[in-house]
Formats: sequence, structure tokens, C-alpha cells
Amino acid sequence: MKKLFTLLCFVFAIKSNAQAQALPNWTWTKQYGCNTYAQAKNITVDDAGNVYTLAMHEDSITIGTAHYSTPKTGDTYGILVKHDRNGQLLYSKNFRATPNFINSSYLHLNAIAADEEENIYVAGAFCDTLTVGNIKIFAAPTHGPVSFISKTDRNGNMIWLKRISSSPGDEIKDMKIDNDGDIVIAGTYTGHSHWFGSFYFSTPNGGTYLFVGKLNSAGTFGWVKSSVEGDAYPTKLAIDDANNIIIGGYDATAFTLDGTNYIGQGGYSLFFLKYNASGTFLWSSIPQQSINSMEVMGMAVDKNGDFYATGRYGFDGSGGDAAIDFTPTISLSDDKGYNYYLVKYNSAGVAQRAWGFSTNNQILTLGLVTDLNNNCYLGGEVYGPWTYKNTVVAYEAFNKKMGITAFGPSGNILWQKFEADARPANIAIDKANNIVVAATYGGFAGGHLVVGDSVLTGIGQVSFFTSKLAAQELIVVKEPFQQNYCKGDTIYIPYTTVDTVFKPGNILFLELSEPTGSFANAITIATKTTVRPIDSFAYVVPLTIAFNRQYRFRIISNAPNFYAWPNDTPVAMYDIPGKPNIMKTGASLQSDLSATSYQWMKNNVAIPGATQNVYTPVSSGTYKVIIYNNQGCENISDAFYYAPTGISTVFVKEDKGVLMYPNPTAEPFIKIVAENAIDAVSIYDITGRLVITNNYYKTLNAQVDIHMLSTGTYIVEITTATGRVTKKLVVTQ
Repeated sequence: MKKLFTLLCFVFAIKSNAQAQALPNWTWTKQYGCNTYAQAKNITVDDAGNVYTLAMHEDSITIGTAHYSTPKTGDTYGILVKHDRNGQLLYSKNFRATPNFINSSYLHLNAIAADEEENIYVAGAFCDTLTVGNIKIFAAPTHGPVSFISKTDRNGNMIWLKRISSSPGDEIKDMKIDNDGDIVIAGTYTGHSHWFGSFYFSTPNGGTYLFVGKLNSAGTFGWVKSSVEGDAYPTKLAIDDANNIIIGGYDATAFTLDGTNYIGQGGYSLFFLKYNASGTFLWSSIPQQSINSMEVMGMAVDKNGDFYATGRYGFDGSGGDAAIDFTPTISLSDDKGYNYYLVKYNSAGVAQRAWGFSTNNQILTLGLVTDLNNNCYLGGEVYGPWTYKNTVVAYEAFNKKMGITAFGPSGNILWQKFEADARPANIAIDKANNIVVAATYGGFAGGHLVVGDSVLTGIGQVSFFTSKLAAQELIVVKEPFQQNYCKGDTIYIPYTTVDTVFKPGNILFLELSEPTGSFANAITIATKTTVRPIDSFAYVVPLTIAFNRQYRFRIISNAPNFYAWPNDTPVAMYDIPGKPNIMKTGASLQSDLSATSYQWMKNNVAIPGATQNVYTPVSSGTYKVIIYNNQGCENISDAFYYAPTGISTVFVKEDKGVLMYPNPTAEPFIKIVAENAIDAVSIYDITGRLVITNNYYKTLNAQVDIHMLSTGTYIVEITTATGRVTKKLVVTQ
């Protein structure tokens, strides 16, 4: 047997890695309890950093302003609590199993997962009657529990609550949401036959069978796989970026799945199975072991598709010859206590390395997560010292501690945190590398528990809390300078970076959310090379988005991989009104479009008080009108030339400073000669509509193409360095 690798390192090793990753800090803790018993069960996060905690309670409990009554005799109550990333309570939801047909009910809240739209799914099993919100489902009470899945939207409204089978005796053990928004579940069932939706399985004996399946976001099965012989107990799921599914568990006897007989080395031996997104079997890994009592307690996949698993081996405390071989060269041996492992496999199912540790007391929970940079985090209960061969390698005191250890991709320990006499149910990690923990502790009158700067007072016998262990924010998106923008505006999105991490030359990506604020189908709208720690993106509102909606921005990087939190206040992007045209009615000018407000201009200068739909000019000139909608977005008309006394008297007679010829003309060009530099020439038809405009740069001679003009009379406005001159032009055949 190879030497047992220690999970936790010695003090000098911890110090040597202290600079590799800054130690995170506990930033907030939220505590809830009742007079008797309230226990944390699971936790997850969504892409916005919201935190969801599952718990069970045996007495009345208050969550914010919501009060949930004491379960009646035989009832079993659970609760879902949502906080935002800053620890603000958003909502809670009660799960109530009630015995309408038998003396007691059954409710297990085993799994929780969030999709990219901030919908939250809860899975487990119940017996008799389950009520969540205003939806109620039933199960035959005399044939064992049945599995359920619930779906709740981002505001806490129930979308659906469903049984997954029409047969009794099944229980979902774990659940994940893949990158397509589909629901993947794994669990067990008993009996000789079973229906999952339209999928039917007939089994030859009365064993305990493994099932794995995929449902769409409406809760309809796409496929299901089942073992058909033996006893198999899947406990954990993991899904990689390609939506491949990895199942970890243990078997009591040999079991058959997809035509293959998986034979363990004793009772309760480990197995790992991998399927693709369509449910096609890819591979299995069965560690060789000389002991029983194996379990998978946590699993996670990194960005390379490699996966980690942790759990127990030989946890009866008897010592002896307990051993496990993940490969012929990667082995762990017994340390005469309660033995635990952490193993890393590559995407092909070949073990890469393994760590082992033992304690004098059982560790009942272990959680495992990975971040975007392929670091791995192990969280669990440190109950007494963690040792290897009688040497203490972790916490020295003989009491419970909530512990988290961070490993780099090569297996080096980055940091460790031990906090509070508490038992974590699980851990989760968000895209900004913050870790959240749901834990239970023994509350008592006058007592207290310290988590970072938070002091929790005793509430009843057992209470639960949610805490956030915050990593350094590598990128911080600031609020845009204003909240309302119009089509064509430039939005400046300020941000800051940690200049010790992002050296000049790193690439950042600016993403735009969907109108709902979700980044499920975010689009990259700009890239930027970092040049300084305080900077901003400049983004022109495009013509292609859905207007009159609200959006958010976030910034991501890939060296290192990091997702900044989006701006908290959504930015509204509004369409502009249609382009107005000026109509001449008698002596007045009028916009052809109605608007919220108007501004008339003469020669590109706003006319004071001219803010109505109709304006009556008092002198000749070039007029425009700007119209505004309710959101303050604007559009402007083309120039319109107006002459109060009639077009025949507009031109300047005997103007020796400007000469225009030929006139009248049937030629395709006219020439203009001036004593002062010509800046622009504009030609208007008899209604005042601008038909030609040309700009020039310090020229005394201008040739104007008029071949597109039809026969008629026109006004030619010539702008020179000393002012404007107007002339009448007659175009003949």
C-alpha cells in the first residue's frame, strides 16, 4: 500500500502557500431558529450571487416578516430561504408534509439547484401530502416515499411542484441543472417495476436500484437510465461544461447497468459512472478496496472536465487493514480511526492523485466545489483533530469546528479557515469565488457563536445559519453615470481592477444582459485591454436591442477567470421617436409627428420659447425641429428653408461678393465663385425641403452637382466665412 496522503498540511506548508491566494473573510451571517430544532440541509447560489438555503424545523419559526407555525403532530416542515449576495433576505418558502391518511408524514429535502434565470429547484422525497405555496401533491401512504421536484421563480412564486414517478418507493438523492437549463437527477427506487414519466423499468428482484434521468425545465423526462439487478446507492452528481454527467455512489451487492455488471470488493464499495448529455454510458471507475462502509459525500467538476470526490472509507472506527486503491499506484491505507479520502480523476475516469485523513470522531458532512480557475475547496466538520499516523495535521482542540480548505490545481493547499463550533450541511461557490456555507449549531439560552464579526445568540436547542466567505473582488463594476439612455447614446461603464492581478495587457470583456436582467444569453458587446486599475468601457447603444427595457452590464476576464458582479441598478434603454418632417401651412411651420415636447431651431440655434408643435417664423432662414418622447429621447428633422415674403424675393440681387452661374440652367452642374471662403452650399425646393447639401474647406470656387434636380425653382443657400447668401436657381429642361 502506498502512503496515506494528508488532506491538511503542516503549518509551514500553509505559510509557504499563503501568498498564492489571499485569505477570504467572513462578510455576513444570517441566523434562524426556533424553540426546539432547526437544521440546515443544503445550500446553493445562482449566477447573480443570490444564496439559497434549505432547512428543516420542528417548531414555529420566523424568517424576516414571514412566520411559519409549529408543525402539527406527525407533520414534517422544511423551508427555503433566499438572500441576495449582500445578505439581504429576499424571500422564504415553506414545505409542509402532512399525514392525511396515516399517523406521520415523511419529508426529505435532499437537493437544491438554480438555473441561469434565477429559478430555484428543490428535490427530495415525501410521503402522504406535500404542500408548497398554493400547490399540493399526494402520494400513496402505504407504499413508501415518492420523489418530488419543485420550481420557484426569482421572486418566490411557485411555478410547479411535481412527483417524478407514478410508482412509490423512489427518492432523489441529488440534482443539478446543466448548461441548457435541463434538470439532471439521480436516486434510488425499490420494487419489481417502476414508472418515471413514460419510462418503465421491470426488475427481477426486490433490490434497491439506481436511476439517473434528465428532465426539461417544465419537468418532463427526456430520458431515464436504471440498474436492473443488485443494490446500488447513488449519492452525488456532478456536471461538466459539456453537460456530461458523473455519478458517485456505493453498492451493497453487484449491480447491472447498461448491460455491464459492476462488482465491488465488499459491502458498500465505491463506484463512479459517466454519461454524456444524451444518457449514453461513457465509462466507470471502481476503486479496489479491502473494507466495507464506503460513501461518496461530495463531488465537483473543474473547467478542464476533471472531477473531485470526497467521502468515507472504513468509518466504523475499528482500524485494521482498511485500504483503497484508486489505481495500482494511488492508494490510501487505514489510520485506525474514521478514514476519509479526497481523490481527483481526469475526464477519462483515471485517478490522478488522492489525499487521506482520519479523525477520532465521525465527520457527518463534507462539501466539495471548484472555481473557474480549477481550484478545489473542501468544506466540512472538523470534529476533534485530523491526524495521520498519530500526528495532528489540523485543528488541535477536541471540539467541532466548521472548516474549509482550498487546493490549487496541482493539489497544493492555498489556505484553510476554521470557524465556529458548528456542523456545515454543505458549501457552494459563486462565479466571483465567494464560498457560502449552510450550517447547524446547538443554540442555548445565553450562549453565543462567533462567525467572523457576527455573534450568533442561542435560539432554542438547535439553530441554523448561512454565512458568506468572501474572496477578493478582482473586478468591481461601478454604476453608470445615469440610469436612462436613448438609442445612439454612449454609455460609460466605470470599473476598477486589482492592479496586482491584472497587469497591463489583460483582456476584459463587457457583457450585456437580457432585458430580464439575466445573463443566461448574455452577449459580449466590447473588449478592452487593461491599462490602469480605474477605467471605463464606452458603449454606444445599438439599433438592434429591444428598447424600452432595462439591462445590466458585467465584466469578465479569462486571465484569471473571473466574473464581476453586474451593476445593481438596471439601466433603461429607450428608443428614439421617428424622424419628423416640417410642413408649411400658410405662414407657419409644423411638425408632422406628435411628441411630448418640441424645440424649434433657426440656423442651428434654439429659438427661445419655440416649444410647440406649430411655429410661425418672423424672418427667413433655415429651420429645424427637435421632438422628444416621454423618456426624453429625441430626433431632429432635416433643414427647412423658410421665406415669409415668397420665394421670388429671397435671393440677393446684385450681390457682387457671390457669383452663381449658369442660371437659369439645363446643365448638370452649377458653379459658385465667392470673394470669401465657401463653407457649405445647401439647395432647397420651393416647399423649403432640403434636397442637396455639400460642405467645403476654404475654397473660393465650388462646383455643385444638380443633375438629380427636376425642372423648377430652388433656393441656394451659400455659407461663407462672412455669413449666408441666398440665391434663386431656375432649372430648365
